[in-house]
Amino acid sequence: MIMSRKSFFLLAYFFFVCHLCYSQGIEFVEISSFSEAVQKAKDSSKSIFVDCYTEWCGPCKMMAKKEFVKEEAGSYFNPRFVSVKIDMEKGEGPALAKKYDIHAYPTFLFFSAEGKEIGRLVGAEGIADFINHVDSLIDGKKGLLYYQKRFNEGERDNSFLTEYISQLVPLYMVKQISEVLENKSGEEIVSDSSMYYTLRNIIPSFNYDNDLFLKLYSKRSMVHDLYGLDDAEILDKVWVAGLVSQSVEYDFNVFKSFNKDKFDAVAAFMRNHGVEKEIELVLEAERQIAFESHNCARLFELMQGDLKRYSEKLDHKLIPELSCLVQYYSNNKKAMKVAGKFIRNRIRQLKNQDHSNEAVFERDGQKVLLSDLFIGYYNDILSKIPSE
Repeated sequence: MIMSRKSFFLLAYFFFVCHLCYSQGIEFVEISSFSEAVQKAKDSSKSIFVDCYTEWCGPCKMMAKKEFVKEEAGSYFNPRFVSVKIDMEKGEGPALAKKYDIHAYPTFLFFSAEGKEIGRLVGAEGIADFINHVDSLIDGKKGLLYYQKRFNEGERDNSFLTEYISQLVPLYMVKQISEVLENKSGEEIVSDSSMYYTLRNIIPSFNYDNDLFLKLYSKRSMVHDLYGLDDAEILDKVWVAGLVSQSVEYDFNVFKSFNKDKFDAVAAFMRNHGVEKEIELVLEAERQIAFESHNCARLFELMQGDLKRYSEKLDHKLIPELSCLVQYYSNNKKAMKVAGKFIRNRIRQLKNQDHSNEAVFERDGQKVLLSDLFIGYYNDILSKIPSE
């Protein structure tokens, strides 16, 4: 075969363009809506890859700048997928996050050309591992579609449900987990240790008004008896998180404003559901909001109230809080003055209290009263407060 000079350069140019296409990494298509991505996928007979990101997400930026730009990423994704990026806090993003039950970033969604979800991945990783995981999703063996099919066919035994939710928990698919366990009572879930432990790590991601969470919380005492105080407190923290998230508005994770009406609405919801330690949990949320909003006066007021209610039982909690406060607000002279006064008063109270029935610890070969341990910690914090 004879090739002209012109044909040679045209062919060379073609191969150069093809190589450039893949060596530049994944080609993300600009779209105005998700439905446009579905239409492009149908037209090209490709699947859909959606990079769900937020502006504040560090791992999202790492994947975009370091992994998706690699040649192997382009070689794998570009022939197979219509790839799009969607900011989940802008435009259509929030609605899609709600529809597809997205609670962590980065989340990567994969759809058929018809717009049916094939599966998802959550979190950042190297492109080689990422491609291997995508291959497993598309293959359909032991992926979400595999479990969805068995569930839709009526399989409901505990071992299967536990296996199914073990696939959903790492993907933070709270809504789907709730649907899978919809017909299970709180007692059934908590009494099955395998199912409970599989579910345990996702509990902090539940909303306070989630039906599954409310079923679990109704068995708080059972959780405490079977799994201990730490697990019972995992349930408690969902209420605190609900009070804060519903009432505080953030701007890129920085406190912006507080809505007392919304805070009070969640507190009322807690009362209606007979939440144990309701007052303590509400005060814990108030403490967190006061800290985030730099309302030091309110924070010390809450700390003082804690001491009046719980006496020395709260020292183990106040000490790390005060340590953080002094670390973060050391330039706030007014706050440091109040902190110093608060700590000196607490030291005075500890020295003057009745020590007859106090716990004794051994430290460096010497017996030390619990109050003396606390005083030592308080003095250490005092030493970090800048002098006036």
